[in-house]
Amino acid sequence: MGFGWAGYASLSQFKATILISAVCAFAVGLIFMCVTAFLMFSVRKLEKNIKKDKSTAVGKIGKAYTHFPVKGQGQIEIEVNGQLSISDAINLKDEEIMAFDQIKVVKVENEIMYIEKV
Repeated sequence: MGFGWAGYASLSQFKATILISAVCAFAVGLIFMCVTAFLMFSVRKLEKNIKKDKSTAVGKIGKAYTHFPVKGQGQIEIEVNGQLSISDAINLKDEEIMAFDQIKVVKVENEIMYIEKV
């Protein structure tokens, strides 16, 4: 866009020759392209990549997201690093945990939470 407008302005307003207008238009087009590239790279830096440390959930109370059979696996809904998330978990006790029951995280190993019913 800047290329065309700069060329037209230098021809009509400044009464420049075609060669000077082309050079001016190329320079303005190059500046516009560099500014656009800079803005695109700046926007990419705004991307947020959060690594959740699940060990911060030890001792916290959450709720079962799915049904847990005796010493079975399922998913829980719990706050990790101040953000509510759904994570894989394993039931440590010899009792079933139904969906939406209150649970407590006992330990975390290999990104899997071990829970018990509250």
